[in-house]
Amino acid sequence: MLKKLLKHDFLAQKRLLLPLLASVLIAGVATGLLSFLIIKLNAGETAEVFLFMLVMLTTYFCFISIAITAIYTYVHFYQNLMTDEGYLSHTLPVTATQHICSKFVTSLL
Repeated sequence: MLKKLLKHDFLAQKRLLLPLLASVLIAGVATGLLSFLIIKLNAGETAEVFLFMLVMLTTYFCFISIAITAIYTYVHFYQNLMTDEGYLSHTLPVTATQHICSKFVTSLL
């Protein structure tokens, strides 16, 4: 039954988390490429400052996206177990430990 809980948790969270984490991956790759350009490019001080600002901007974007992911995971956990939706979740023939393990594995991945 834990497998079914995991499947439904992943389906519920993929609407927001999949695009958000894909954008973090893209921003991470862009940060790496921009850092490489800063190191290899000796075009002048203004170009280096501009590239450094782009690197910092993409890094801040990654941090904000990770914070949004954590907040969304906490809110989803609360709504799924403690509100009216939680009432329906607790009518399933699973233990509380399986509910918590499902939420933990989903948020961890």
